[in-house]
Amino acid sequence: MLTIDPNALLFIEGKQQSIYLDMPPIISNCCMTFREKPSVRFGQPHNMESYIEKSIQGVTIFLPHDLPEIPLTITVSRFLWHTRLAIEGWFLA
Repeated sequence: MLTIDPNALLFIEGKQQSIYLDMPPIISNCCMTFREKPSVRFGQPHNMESYIEKSIQGVTIFLPHDLPEIPLTITVSRFLWHTRLAIEGWFLA
C-alpha cells in the first residue's frame, strides 16, 4: 500500500508531472540478498512494460511490477536548498 504525505502531495502538484518508483537492482552475496529502497522520480519510466499505472490521491504513479506489498509513504526530503521526494517504510531485510 502506497500513500503520499500531504507535503509531498503539494510538491508533486506544483511540478504537474507524474512520478515513478525507480527500483535499484537486487544485491546478493554468499550470505544474504537485499534491495535498497526505490527512488522517486518525476516523469515516466523508460521501460514502461515493467510498470503499472495507478492513480493515488489524484497523482499518476507508475509502480514497478516487483514492488513488494508493504506500507510505504512518499515524503519530502530537504537538504539545504535541495528538495526531493523519498520513500519511508522500506527495510533492507
